Amino acid sequence: MLGAGLYPAYLEMVVAQFKWLNKADGVLVNSFYELEPEEAQYMESNWRGKTIGPTVPSSYLDNHLPSDTSYGFHLYTPTTTPCIAWLNSKPLALHGCISEVMEGERCEEYRRNAKKWREKAQEAMREDGSSYRNIVEFAAKYRAN
Repeated sequence: MLGAGLYPAYLEMVVAQFKWLNKADGVLVNSFYELEPEEAQYMESNWRGKTIGPTVPSSYLDNHLPSDTSYGFHLYTPTTTPCIAWLNSKPLALHGCISEVMEGERCEEYRRNAKKWREKAQEAMREDGSSYRNIVEFAAKYRAN
């Protein structure tokens, strides 16, 4: 098995969820069709996968529910310490890449792309959006049983 790293229970859970994938009645995927159309089609045709994402708190997406700021559970205590330690252990070239994204010549291009994908995510979650339709279809299928 892979090295467990900082969160061995999390790694075990992530790997184990795929054990019976081919036998599942349906698979809900935390993505949205417009982000990965080819992958979404593959997952649907092979595993009955349905994109229902992004599954993020409303405050990060459309603020429709302003008090919805948390996922409501944590598998581990969120901390930035390992991320900062990892970043500090890397060569200065990595710091330069991060600076380029945040402040460099292509910064505005990156921001435009991020805005475009945020808008696509919002569209997927609207009542007529791809993820919304997939959630409704999934619920209807199991409500009937």
